[in-house]
Amino acid sequence: MRAIAAGLIIFISILGLNAEANACDCEPPSLENAREHADVIFEGQIRSLHETGATFRITQQWKGVGDVEELEIETGPGTCGISFREGELYLVFAQQEGDRLRTNICDRTALMSDAEADLSELGPGVVPVDPGTDPEPELET
Repeated sequence: MRAIAAGLIIFISILGLNAEANACDCEPPSLENAREHADVIFEGQIRSLHETGATFRITQQWKGVGDVEELEIETGPGTCGISFREGELYLVFAQQEGDRLRTNICDRTALMSDAEADLSELGPGVVPVDPGTDPEPELET
């Protein structure tokens, strides 16, 4: 019986070490470092979730987005991935990897409600023009 108990303790210990070894352990980079290494930085609302990430509607941008209204962002696999929530606003720092944009918890990507300091430091972003709306007509003087 003691051999079984000892074997069980060793087995549980190995499982615990394996889970710990697979845990994502990182410190988010400084804003300066994140800004330098990100290919895109934007504020966006999640329109839909998919198996590997989410589709965002861009509401404000600081770097690399261009004229697009929506972007698909993949999140890292395993414990480093971000559990995005549909409808929420995020400040996203993402890197180009091949033909995909990716982010994970080791970047500064965060819910907008948790990103006030970064927003203050980034300053005002560029708000995209909705192609479905006409620009305001200029007033004649």
